[in-house]
Amino acid sequence: MVSMAALVLSCFALAGGSATAGTAEQAAIRDGCVKSLNWTAAACQCFADKAGELNDGQQAFLAATLNNQKGAVAEFAMALPQSDIMAATMFPTKAGPACQ
Repeated sequence: MVSMAALVLSCFALAGGSATAGTAEQAAIRDGCVKSLNWTAAACQCFADKAGELNDGQQAFLAATLNNQKGAVAEFAMALPQSDIMAATMFPTKAGPACQ
């Protein structure tokens, strides 16, 4: 059985990545932001837009983290380079102040 993280990462690799967060990633990041960070909808939309600075794997890890998808987070943690995990983990601290 193919794991969700592996499937997502494979799709990103085949697509060649993107310069901005995709519609699905933006929506998941925005929704997770509202739930997990308790920011306003406008602040979370700004945050999701800024997530376009992250690569596809980082965006997916961030979305899974914000949406408390523990299984996917664990799978991404095994599949992604440590530098990608760190960038996604630190992203709220770096991008958040500009959006609040």
